[in-house]
Amino acid sequence: MSEQRPKPCCSGRPPQLVYIKLRGSSVGLMGIKPLFEQLYQAGRRDDDALETELVEQAKIYNYITRGAEKDYGWGLRQAYHFYVRAQEKGDQREWLPFTRP
Repeated sequence: MSEQRPKPCCSGRPPQLVYIKLRGSSVGLMGIKPLFEQLYQAGRRDDDALETELVEQAKIYNYITRGAEKDYGWGLRQAYHFYVRAQEKGDQREWLPFTRP
C-alpha cells in the first residue's frame, strides 16, 4: 500500500530565500531574487535611492521592524552588488553565498 502525501496549499515551488548579513547574523528573505532580476533588467546599478527601494520592496514579503530599515538596506545593497557582479561576469559563484545561510 503506497502512502499518500498531502498536497501543498499553493501551487508552484516555495519562494527561494536570499540570505543577507545583519549585524553578524544571517537573515533569510523571500522575494528578493525576482526583485534583483527586475532592477537589473531595468538597468539599476547603484544610486542614492537604491537602499530605500530595496527595503520597501522587501517589506512586501518580509517583516522588517521599524528602526532596522537602515541595516536591511545596507545588507540588501551588498547582496545586490554581488548579484550584479555575478550577472555581468556570467559566474553565479559570486552570488552563491547569498543563497544559503
